[in-house]
Amino acid sequence: MFHGHGRVLLSILNASSQAGYHVSLSYAYGPDGQLRNDFAPFDVDGVIILGGQDPTIDVAIEAGKRFPTVLVLTSEKGLDGISTVAVDNVRGARLATEHLLAQGLTDVVHICGPAGWSDAQMRRLGYEQACEAYGIEPVVLQPDSWDSRDGYDVMRAAGRLPEGVQTANDQLALGAMRYIYERGGVVPRDVRVVGFDDIDGADSYAPPLTTIHQPFDRLGRTAVRLVRSLMGGGPSQDIVLDPELVIRASSHL
Repeated sequence: MFHGHGRVLLSILNASSQAGYHVSLSYAYGPDGQLRNDFAPFDVDGVIILGGQDPTIDVAIEAGKRFPTVLVLTSEKGLDGISTVAVDNVRGARLATEHLLAQGLTDVVHICGPAGWSDAQMRRLGYEQACEAYGIEPVVLQPDSWDSRDGYDVMRAAGRLPEGVQTANDQLALGAMRYIYERGGVVPRDVRVVGFDDIDGADSYAPPLTTIHQPFDRLGRTAVRLVRSLMGGGPSQDIVLDPELVIRASSHL
């Protein structure tokens, strides 16, 4: 389970317990790696789905036909009868990229997330919007996963040190920083780096990582509030939470 999903799940469990509800966990992927629709084989009062990958939208639509349903971590809005809650990933990536471009950098590379993830798509869009606003040509490196090793591999494949690197999560930033170090570069003297997520330990990177903080606890608590509202007959809602740029030593001199 990815960092963000784990933090949101913990918040959902805590908020549900405080509201007097029991939570059953179900893994929606079958042995063949495909999503299945029978993840709730018994009656429940409501369903909260941790999304992010495109197929989870179809699962949420099916679940919404049977139960009050909330889809978390999605860029989708306006799903019939389904509430959603997400972080504004476009705004977050734009904040991160503009932080670098505003310092006069003209060569900022984006390491995006893997294909099929809405978070990755929205963060790439935010990066591209910032580049367009500053008249900079976007350069996107496409890894196969969210892992730090892939951040390292795509930087090594590119074979050069740009002025700045903005990544779709903090693990990719860690891999990029390893490559910069191996090439003899120093962060932030030679390359300035900004991540995304503000995972536990981001402030202990060498140097501490500038990143986008996601309010994972608020996401979980909001999801529980939304599903309780649906259970009480309330209308579906789409809520987007603002991220925050946390500036540390990796991105400025």
